[in-house]
Amino acid sequence: MQFEDIKPGKDEYAPYFEQYISYVTSGDVDQLLEEQVTEIVNMFFLVDEKGGSFRYAEGKWSIKEVLGHIVDCERIFEYRLLCISRNDKTLFPSFDENEYVREADFNKRTLISLVEELRAVRQSTIHLIKSLNNEQLVRKGNAGGKVVSVRALILVLIGHFEHHVEILKSKYNI
Repeated sequence: MQFEDIKPGKDEYAPYFEQYISYVTSGDVDQLLEEQVTEIVNMFFLVDEKGGSFRYAEGKWSIKEVLGHIVDCERIFEYRLLCISRNDKTLFPSFDENEYVREADFNKRTLISLVEELRAVRQSTIHLIKSLNNEQLVRKGNAGGKVVSVRALILVLIGHFEHHVEILKSKYNI
């Protein structure tokens, strides 16, 4: 599926999501989803377990917490994608990412377990997205009190991932 075929209109997502959607400007969406997993696996191939606890500043998430956050968000976005594509009219609440990270205790996990979980969750996401038809892609739902379409959520998911990879590279020097 090409980006140009699923590019959402501005009325299909909250302005806040523009920061993520703007990361995707062209290309094959399925390929982008696959490449992101390969990139993250390669990034963490050389990071040792002790490095997973690194924080670039006090009060910032550790590397493990960033990875865990990416996994949590992928699951949330995928669930919303599934429900909205199936014409579920549930109003999905927003979530506090800081509370999720605090409650998950990602620092007690190994880096490899987090990378493997991310890989597994992303594979599930890829299968779901590949199963969607054109009618499902344009369906809209309500997340956090804002309208969002399935195709917008796909791009938010990709852009959110890119956003955090950029932070891992620039702030954590991975």
